[in-house]
Amino acid sequence: MGFGFLGNVFKPGTADYEKANNIYATSTYGVERDMNPGLIYQPVDIPDIQEVLTIANRSDPFTPVAIRTGGHQYSGASSTNHEGIQLDLQSTFRDPVNDLQMIRKDGKVFIRSSVSWKLQELYNFLLKNGVFLPTGQCITVCLGGHVQTGGYGMLGRSFGLLGDYITELEIVDHTGTEVTASKTSNQDLFYGFLGGSPGNLGILTHFTVEVQDDNNYQGSKGIGSSKVIASSLTPYAKHTGSTNSTNLSNNNWSAWFSRQIEKATKTKGLFVSSQIQVYGGNNSMFWKNASEATAYSWRDATVVGTWDVFYNNAQAAAEAWQKDTAAGALTYFDSNERRLLWGSYDNWDMTQVWQHYYDRTTYQRLQQIRKTHDPNGLFTANLFCVQAAK
Repeated sequence: MGFGFLGNVFKPGTADYEKANNIYATSTYGVERDMNPGLIYQPVDIPDIQEVLTIANRSDPFTPVAIRTGGHQYSGASSTNHEGIQLDLQSTFRDPVNDLQMIRKDGKVFIRSSVSWKLQELYNFLLKNGVFLPTGQCITVCLGGHVQTGGYGMLGRSFGLLGDYITELEIVDHTGTEVTASKTSNQDLFYGFLGGSPGNLGILTHFTVEVQDDNNYQGSKGIGSSKVIASSLTPYAKHTGSTNSTNLSNNNWSAWFSRQIEKATKTKGLFVSSQIQVYGGNNSMFWKNASEATAYSWRDATVVGTWDVFYNNAQAAAEAWQKDTAAGALTYFDSNERRLLWGSYDNWDMTQVWQHYYDRTTYQRLQQIRKTHDPNGLFTANLFCVQAAK
């Protein structure tokens, strides 16, 4: 490169670029959304990251930077268009000694982890050490985006979100400076990273999280999984919903939603996968762990659902089903449709849809944090980013 960058750089028009550019959202949104960065950088260490930021900052105007670890953000927010660059961290921090460590302090146990590990790799480490964390269940998700968007999963009601247990973040900011953030230091940055949109406020490299002793909790085996993963065979339209309603058992919501699924299954080329999870109740750790130290939204939710409609030569039908389901859900869920950052659908222009993801107070605070910690918008590389306050 001539700039001191030691990692890989991929340019459009090459086979290596096409391979590196493949992310979770391209099968669904690859045509209508430009997810083709001008360059893809794969750094090997923090000095490489700092070099990329130097390159991006010296452009006039600056070159926006999108950060990717696993690339599982469903609407494409792990990427950018031809005017920006993608910083791909999925292989950057994978030293088993320095990038995944157990720490025992004051009678508690913590893990310091990089963002480059996949959930399956974290599970293996947790199992080996007799500890656990509440996380999501998609084993190929990398930890960078998973931490920032919450880490929703099956244990959410029992233990809350993965992000609730984060104690410290290690970040490279827009100037290339290494900083840390916690509930007591750089609180605004800590708040903004944990729930403040897939549009980063800097580059998260490592985090420290408190873990739980596995021996203190009984467990049971699950039912296993399919040998054929639908998302690897067909594209799909994804949607998430959240409500704080306490009347779902009385307003026939379940009957209505069952009919919606039946509609899809009777449409040629459509296949539905749905997960409904109860988060409410006075004993719910999803409620109890809600903290003003993080920006994770809709922590008063009683029910959270995700419904994916896979399609085979039936994209228009899939999108029509999602629109109809979203509109109908307003009758039962909430007059303002509540969405979650990791499962966005349809319009991804945050300036137009922010009210689906945040209450006004949270959104305005995030705008101020952007203005302070990313004043030039270096990390607003696509439309699904909270913009700086005017």
